Order: sequence, then C-alpha cells, then structure tokens
Amino acid sequence: MMRRIVTLSKNTDSILLFERTLPQVYENHYLKNFENVAVLLKFLKLNTVHFLIMDESTGVNQFFLKVRKSYPHIRIILVTEQSNLDCINLSIEYKVAGVVLNSKIGSDLNKSIDQINSGTPFFSEDLNAFILNKITQHRLKDTDNSSLEILTKREIEILLLILEELTNYEIAKKLFVSPRTIDTHRRNLLQKTKAKNTVGLVKFAFKNNLISKY
Repeated sequence: MMRRIVTLSKNTDSILLFERTLPQVYENHYLKNFENVAVLLKFLKLNTVHFLIMDESTGVNQFFLKVRKSYPHIRIILVTEQSNLDCINLSIEYKVAGVVLNSKIGSDLNKSIDQINSGTPFFSEDLNAFILNKITQHRLKDTDNSSLEILTKREIEILLLILEELTNYEIAKKLFVSPRTIDTHRRNLLQKTKAKNTVGLVKFAFKNNLISKY
C-alpha cells in the first residue's frame, strides 16, 4: 500500500534526516518536502496525504491555525526542541498524533509512525511527563467548574492527607487533633464538594489539579 508522507521544513539538516529515516519506515512510500504553508495547502487540496511531519522552522502556529481543522484525517508529527514549550503546547491543543524531539529523529520517527498507525499517539520519552500534565490540565480546563476557593486551608490540608490514603485516626495524629475533629472536617469536605464518598473527593482533587497546585 502506497503511503503518502509529506514534510514541512526549511531546515536543510532536518530534511536530510527525514529523507534518510523515512525509507526505513515504509519501503513503498511517497515523500515530498514543502518549505512554506501556502504551497502545501495547494498540494493538500489535490492530493491525499497520510502523514505530515513538520518542524517549527516554517511557523507551527501559522500552520495549525490555517490547516489543522480543515484536514483532521492527516496524522501530524511535530519535530521540535525540548525547550520549545510554546510549540509543544500548540501541538497538544490541536491534538497532533505525535511529538518527536530533534535529537531523537533517527530513533523515534520510526517508532512514532508505527505507534500512530496502531491508533496510539506518540511522544518522545523525555516529553512524556510534560505532555501528560498538559493534557490533564487541558481536559480539566474544559470540564471543571468547581473551585478550591470553597475550601479552607485546613480542609485542603486534610484532603491532601486523604489522597495519601490516611485514616481519620492517622490524620488526627499527624495534625495533633482528635479523630472526631477530622471526621467533622471530612463531612464538611463532602458537603462543600458535593461528593458522596472518598472517591468523590479524589475526583474533586483531580478536577482542580490539586496535586500540582500544592
């Protein structure tokens, strides 16, 4: 099966790396590089493209704004520097299929296409923690209307200890108060967060990104 893979780059070194690496992915493939978005747009209107591999040399923001929503079927792999957080953030926002670090094109480009073909997004290992945190924040931003402002500092402190799976007795001992006091705080937490049980409290904590805030 012919796979049409196009690249978008003005960086000569990147283009040479793409040309050397991609034949290892598909023996039967079509490969063409574009140096600007306008020419690529004309090509996309007339041709089916399976993969687009791009780096930031051509203006990622410009591309995402003009092209991404019009061609959702194209699986985009962004090649970027680990320090380019703005570029990585954009890739998450527009749900690209993969992000590969410049330093790992040789090893990760092959892996990314294989993994994306199987239906799973790919991110270079050094980016996994960053990507996971950003995806979580992005989802919570869209779905959560609750606020930590309804809780006191003491209640947040107790909620964090609940997340550590401590019992009322253990929390009381740690905070030098009675278990009955902790029980009262727990009931207040349930009432304020409208949670039915401890699982609900955990959901509230995650929805409010409590772990990364405190």
